[in-house]
Amino acid sequence: MTGPRTQLTPKDAGELLDRVLWFVRNVNVSKSLAEVVEHYRAGIEAVASSLDRVLSEEGARSLTVRANSLINSGVPQELARRIASLPALAAAPDIVAVADRTGKDVQDVAATYFAADAFFQLDKIASAARGINVTDYFDRLALDRALDSIGDSERRLTAEMVGTGATGPQAVDAWVAPRAGEVERIRTAVHGIASSGLTLSKLTVAASLLGDLVKN
Repeated sequence: MTGPRTQLTPKDAGELLDRVLWFVRNVNVSKSLAEVVEHYRAGIEAVASSLDRVLSEEGARSLTVRANSLINSGVPQELARRIASLPALAAAPDIVAVADRTGKDVQDVAATYFAADAFFQLDKIASAARGINVTDYFDRLALDRALDSIGDSERRLTAEMVGTGATGPQAVDAWVAPRAGEVERIRTAVHGIASSGLTLSKLTVAASLLGDLVKN
């Protein structure tokens, strides 16, 4: 008799491929593979151990719902929790990269990253973007570049926010305060895009808006 089986959904498989490509594009290849693996393993474990504290309310609720669904399907509780954490942990390499860039604690960066993510609803945009069906090579290239641009903007935003000396939602508030008008204009536009049925053109606009924000 075998135990419960779990399979990657197309969405999960897409996120896994996205993370593999992230390492190809962003990791310093001058270091040995063992050094890279150990560095990111430690950072990802630090993020994983802090999820209960650093996720937004909505993010924590989604994780719990997914974990309970797996448990109800017969998956052991600890394993269900680990699997349910994977969508949130997809951001861990970005968080480690920002911690490296700023010299800040990984868990402090994680709290700020997820707070910024919730503030701009970037998780919803990234999730919806993976559902955009493109068959043309150049459309696929445009989709990948738009997602890369959003990811870069989110890392830069997080780095600037932790530079305020605060963490989590307080860091977001401290960073927003001196540029509130421009931020609210872009935030409103991004929220509209996130809730209006995402297309490749809308995704490109969102990437451009966020790029403008980190240039200011």
